[in-house]
Amino acid sequence: MDDDRLVRGRWARRAATMLVSGAVAAGGLAALAAPAHAAPSGCTRSLTWNAYTLSCAEGDGQYRAGVECVKYVNLRWYYATRYGEWVAAGPGGSSRAVCPTGYGAQRGFGEVA
Repeated sequence: MDDDRLVRGRWARRAATMLVSGAVAAGGLAALAAPAHAAPSGCTRSLTWNAYTLSCAEGDGQYRAGVECVKYVNLRWYYATRYGEWVAAGPGGSSRAVCPTGYGAQRGFGEVA
């Protein structure tokens, strides 16, 4: 009985090792096949009382601004997150995220597609 359990345990470990090895190899091949591109860079940021603006003059791909907003009413805090439009990196483009009416901007951030 103990020998059967020992053999089953060995096979389970071997099968798990093979599955993990296969997943790692597949992920490595997928990473090699992906096209190379530079993330948006050369970015300028501006956080005002109710909005966050992000402009990235260099790189490839798209980006957008996001802002975390907050308001305090009747002894309670309320939170909202808003996003700007997706914009292609390059000169002249910018993404602006605006808080809902009555909310103030607490923190701005950027996302890359």
